[in-house]
Amino acid sequence: MKKGIDRPEKKDKHKKSLDRSIVKVKGKHGEFVQGRGFSFKELKEAGLSCGEVSKLRIPVDSRRKSLHAENVDTLTNLKERDA
Repeated sequence: MKKGIDRPEKKDKHKKSLDRSIVKVKGKHGEFVQGRGFSFKELKEAGLSCGEVSKLRIPVDSRRKSLHAENVDTLTNLKERDA
């Protein structure tokens, strides 16, 4: 890189996307750990459609089958905040 050349900062494409740390998944010994995304059951329980999920850039983990009330509360809060 040449000295003296100012390069524009790279734009973060996923700046609006959610932090994965809000997704709670039960770990090996019953404690909650960071998850990769919300389950479809949690999205359905929160009343979110596929269009809303993509608009809000909510991470979805298709492998998960569980339903955690804490994650549903988080999703409903996100839905209300966006509306």
